[in-house]
Amino acid sequence: MDSLLTSFSVAVFTLPVQLFFYYEVSVYALAWNLVVIPLAGVCMGAAMAAIFTGMSTPALTKIPAICATAIVLLYEKGSYLVGELPGNIWRTGKPENWQIIMFFLLAGVVVLLKKLEPRYKIGLLCGAVLLFGIGGRSGLEVTFLDVGQGDCICLQLPDGTTWLCDGGSSDVSGVGQYRIEPFLKHEGIDVLDAVFLSHADSDHIGGVEELLQRDCVEIKLLVLPCTEQTGTWGNDMEDESVTVTGAESHSQNTQAKETCVGMEETGFADILRLAEEKGIPVQWLEAGMKWRSGDVLARCLHPAEGFATENKNAASQVLHITYGSFSLLLTGDVEEDGEEALLAELRRQGIENVTILKVAHHGSKYSSGEAFLEQINPLLSVISCGENNWYGHPHEETLERIADVGSIVLTTPEYGAVVVRVEENGQVEVRSIN
Repeated sequence: MDSLLTSFSVAVFTLPVQLFFYYEVSVYALAWNLVVIPLAGVCMGAAMAAIFTGMSTPALTKIPAICATAIVLLYEKGSYLVGELPGNIWRTGKPENWQIIMFFLLAGVVVLLKKLEPRYKIGLLCGAVLLFGIGGRSGLEVTFLDVGQGDCICLQLPDGTTWLCDGGSSDVSGVGQYRIEPFLKHEGIDVLDAVFLSHADSDHIGGVEELLQRDCVEIKLLVLPCTEQTGTWGNDMEDESVTVTGAESHSQNTQAKETCVGMEETGFADILRLAEEKGIPVQWLEAGMKWRSGDVLARCLHPAEGFATENKNAASQVLHITYGSFSLLLTGDVEEDGEEALLAELRRQGIENVTILKVAHHGSKYSSGEAFLEQINPLLSVISCGENNWYGHPHEETLERIADVGSIVLTTPEYGAVVVRVEENGQVEVRSIN
């Protein structure tokens, strides 16, 4: 009972510290500590005995040394096995200040009111712990992560669904492990309902490949652009509308990867192999298809079926995302003939005056032409690129063209991550995290 109470007390009262710095905690640690804590004294005693017998009677040193080593190995192997158990990790994200304050207020009541019945104390402590599980949001939150020379956009939807659009970098080593994964943990995200990849360059997909390899987050669906380079739709395609309602992540028209031909020749080969190994369905997306989750609607504007180009950037997947009066245009690295086709589609659908533009190709001078910018007339333009990158992104000509349409420009080298919060009433708040 003493070991149980000690383990429980340590786990509960250090919980806010663990969540504040690591954003997650082991659910089974409490039970495992029932083994760890009682043996800690034995391990320490055996280690001390090995030290003293080594100085006085070396022949007897092996016995306590073996005992201490066995306990340490038990800790190591046992902790690994506990960590592999399903449901072991409770990922809450970084707690809010009010959650930490309320926790210590409830814990203080338990400590100070010594005459309080044990069942009430346990109830108060359980309530204090469950405070960290309170979450949810009423609006849309879009985060443009600072991944250096690359792109990564995370959308947290009002219905609890999470979409990730691209994820990679050409100048940040281990961007998936050291930039994207910590962000997901910080936000309490352990499930990505859909991952959209604009094209196969490593600065857009390398981090996602790391997430798949590390198996640190559940990915329910992978969405790739379907062009002549990646294959074409089969004749059995009936409906161009793909709908995801609530937090559901399954596509009504998910195509098996065999329906696309020639994909083994593309840069998506490793991603597709990992997706197949983990049983993640793949959706091939083309212009005209729609994607809905609650009040958020995503429309694919490019590439269209049969779009052919020698420039793979030009075939980047482009998404137009709307939530009430708010609109977001994610352009990948689209440029040149791809931008011309995109502009024609924007005009055909009457899409103009977007709220936020993710500037294509990190601000390259070969993208974001005058006609394109005049058509969409963005209020805010976000450029994701590496500091002092050798490509010269963002190019001065591009910045001038964006300024000419009166758009505010935020770049990740200068401002860090850019977070856009859209409330239900349409109010938009933009902040940066450097």
